[in-house]
Amino acid sequence: LVPLSFMLGYPLTALWCFAVVSLAHQEQGRMARLLSLPALRWIAALSYSMYLFQMVAIDRPLSFLDSRHMATLGYPPMVAAGLVFATLFAAAVVYAACAFLFVERPFLSLRRWILGRMAVPHRGGEGQPGLKRG
Repeated sequence: LVPLSFMLGYPLTALWCFAVVSLAHQEQGRMARLLSLPALRWIAALSYSMYLFQMVAIDRPLSFLDSRHMATLGYPPMVAAGLVFATLFAAAVVYAACAFLFVERPFLSLRRWILGRMAVPHRGGEGQPGLKRG
C-alpha cells in the first residue's frame, strides 16, 4: 500500500515547480523579481556545490544533532526540529560556499582560460579557415 503523501506529494511538487518556472519566465512578474534577488541568485550559484555536500552537511550531523537530543535541552519537538533544520541548512550553505569559492570557481576560471587559449583566430578574412574562396 502506497502512502497518500507519496501519491500526492510528487505530483504536487511537480506542479509547484512548473508554476514557479512558468511564473519566473515572465520577466516583469513578481516571481521573476523574487528569484532575481541577490541572495537567491547566490544560492542558485551554490546549488551544485550544495548538492555535492548535502550528505556531509546534513546526514552526518543528523546522527549527532537530532530533535530527540534537542528535546532533552527543554525545547518542544517542533521547535527542536526547526532548530535542527536551520542548523543543518546553514552548515550546507557554508560547505557549499567554501566548495564554490575554493574549488568550483577556480576550475571555472581555468576552463575559461583553456578555452580562450584553444580558440585560435583564423587568418584570411571571412569564411571558414582552410577553405579557398573563389
